[in-house]
Amino acid sequence: MKTIKRIRDMPGECFADVNMQLIITKDDFDLAIKSLHRCLVEAHDYGRAICLAS
Repeated sequence: MKTIKRIRDMPGECFADVNMQLIITKDDFDLAIKSLHRCLVEAHDYGRAICLAS
């Protein structure tokens, strides 16, 4: 997750332009999805921005 956080915080870079492929076990799938969401979406509060824009 440290690498993902570094990419997310790169100044002047658009995270939508980053393509990542992750290899995880089935047992870790749910945890990986939750962790990625926390690092990439919740950190920027996109949910609030979408609600305000609606």
